[in-house]
Amino acid sequence: MGYHHFNRSFFIGKILFGKFFSFLDNTLKQRPIIEKVF
Repeated sequence: MGYHHFNRSFFIGKILFGKFFSFLDNTLKQRPIIEKVF
């Protein structure tokens, strides 16, 4: 039971971390474009 709960929370954390990392990657890629515009 405890192991299964840990597995599920780890899986959810991995998804959230992946979304956050992709968002960070997108903002870093868009930064030079923003600097060029301004």
